[in-house]
Amino acid sequence: MRQNYFYLNTTQLVHIASGLVKEIEKGLKQEQDQNDNRPDIPCLPTYINPVFLFPDERVLVLDLGGTNFRAAIVKFENGKVYIEKSAEQELKKQMTLEEGISAEAFFDILTSIIERLGNLDTITKIGYCFSYPCENYKDGDATLLRWTKGVTIKNMEQTKVGKPLMDHLNRKLKTRFTHIKIINDTVAALYAGLIDGKEYDANIGLIVGTGSNMAALYPLSRIEKLKGISKSDAKIAINLESGNYKPGYASVVDDLVDRHSINKNEQLFEKRISGAYLGSVLTHAFPEYDFTYGLEAKDLTFIMSNPDMFKPEIVKVAERIYERSAKLVAAGIAGLIRSIFDHTDFPVEKTIRTVCLVAEGGLFYSQPQKGPGIRKFVAYEEVVKNEVESLLKENALFGNEISKGIKIKIEYTRKINANLYGAAVAAISPSFDAI
Repeated sequence: MRQNYFYLNTTQLVHIASGLVKEIEKGLKQEQDQNDNRPDIPCLPTYINPVFLFPDERVLVLDLGGTNFRAAIVKFENGKVYIEKSAEQELKKQMTLEEGISAEAFFDILTSIIERLGNLDTITKIGYCFSYPCENYKDGDATLLRWTKGVTIKNMEQTKVGKPLMDHLNRKLKTRFTHIKIINDTVAALYAGLIDGKEYDANIGLIVGTGSNMAALYPLSRIEKLKGISKSDAKIAINLESGNYKPGYASVVDDLVDRHSINKNEQLFEKRISGAYLGSVLTHAFPEYDFTYGLEAKDLTFIMSNPDMFKPEIVKVAERIYERSAKLVAAGIAGLIRSIFDHTDFPVEKTIRTVCLVAEGGLFYSQPQKGPGIRKFVAYEEVVKNEVESLLKENALFGNEISKGIKIKIEYTRKINANLYGAAVAAISPSFDAI
């Protein structure tokens, strides 16, 4: 039966997690191999040393996620962090014009939104959550590699994201900005986990929504490809770009989804996890069924909540696709924790290892629909947590910890306005050219 295409047992999940550990190790060792090929998990450094103690300061934060733009003033005061004022605008029409708009016109639009925040005279630092493919630099800025999501702004690809915008703002608004830091949404989630002032043995940012990715803090001294660039005791955020992992165990349906995608043989992990693809997985599983519209991840939860409206096999396969996605996320989390622990020195007497995991994304927090006659099922978040708990007990992954009686305690958190708070932490943290 088709539902069996999407079943993964514990042994397979352990193998997937172990394979992820090996691929992360490759990414931490090399930018590319002798044939100029990047590792499947490139482990992209974000050259910012995040602070854990916050000075009293006001910063400007920006968030361009998809085609929505947010700007805010974030204030750090007495160890607390809060949003003082914010402005938001949807920019799809301007950003996706077929003929495109100029970078100058785009900056003018952003400037007009930022101007709504009022007096920016005392602010000198900007944190910018920019959710497009970038290459980060030691000064905290980044180069836009390519636009995605249908965006067609001219003359910005292969140029700096931060400094041109900062210079534009200073010229147009007569501001005195001196520093700008660029991060993506996964690193923003990671940094948002620092605002409570608690210290953990590991910090992870996780995105499970339209896309899927993970980021984590690693000790700089334990990253082979970065040895010698700065202080040995610094921590650095690594954007794994884990969606490009090739986990194996592909079904014939997964092969079909990949074959019909615009990025064949890429983002294979993401194609079995993220909301952008789960509807396509179900559609390709039933080519004979007339789905009258493109399915999305939310359609799977509707099918599972209303089984009387669909054929039993469709309901069962939707459940398996949804569950497999959550279990693959769990395997990714377990593998990443294993990798972080392999690169961290712990005191012998430390018997509890703590992990702060900030998860963002609509799929991760999806729930059964509510109402009379609605069928309940285990929510995505709970499937992930239960499977992670199971994998933490597997000797093949955590044998050393298990034998020593060490316990791993994960604190899952959701941060409202994670992108803004994460960008604020980036803004006040030193870049690697300054330490």
